[in-house]
Amino acid sequence: MLKVDLHVHTIASGHAYSTIQESAMHASSVGVEAIAITDHGSSMEGSPHTGYFGNMARIPREMHGVNLLMGCETNVVDLSGNIDLEKSIASELDVVLVGLHKLTPYPSSSSLADNTRALIAAMTSNRVHIVSHPYRLDFPVDIAALAKVASDQGVLLELNLSLLKLFGHNEKLLNQVKLMIEAAEKLGMKIVISSDAHIATEIGDDSVLSALGIQLPSGLVLGERDGHDEVKEFLASRG
Repeated sequence: MLKVDLHVHTIASGHAYSTIQESAMHASSVGVEAIAITDHGSSMEGSPHTGYFGNMARIPREMHGVNLLMGCETNVVDLSGNIDLEKSIASELDVVLVGLHKLTPYPSSSSLADNTRALIAAMTSNRVHIVSHPYRLDFPVDIAALAKVASDQGVLLELNLSLLKLFGHNEKLLNQVKLMIEAAEKLGMKIVISSDAHIATEIGDDSVLSALGIQLPSGLVLGERDGHDEVKEFLASRG
């Protein structure tokens, strides 16, 4: 079970099924110390408008004994790496993720080189903490090149548990995960493990790692040592 889960969706994303309070209640019941509410940016079909993220200061920072971090999983909207969250709003959030997704303006016909350049541009041009699922089968990237820039920028790559649950049988995806882990270890950078929960019961559940036989080097994962304290330290270092 994860101590901290930095990628959680709520009903506000339009394709998820739990509220913030339901998410906090379940996290509390399974011993998760902190969760980040990271609904999709506004360019994705069904996602909340910009004002949803601008109003997050009204949400309590603790519910049911669980620390709440306010964030957004932004979507890259074009090959230049622009994202769908205003810089002024991003600067007020605790956690900003960036990723490539369907049902957004990002072109589905993009190449591996296109996707790699777009994510690198998004990382270097915006306040970003995490690149979400950098190994999606429908948006291939050069993992080694992405990891190098992420390391230089102090950005984390995500080991996304949701994709592993859905597509863990796919050898190509598992190879990409392996390459990401190897690249991060070689660079001496941290990665983050997140549930990408779309219903509260998925929060913190990392059982798919052992089910797939995925072993991670000691010290690689953010929060494995000191949980929320280590995560807070990382977020503070990013401003």
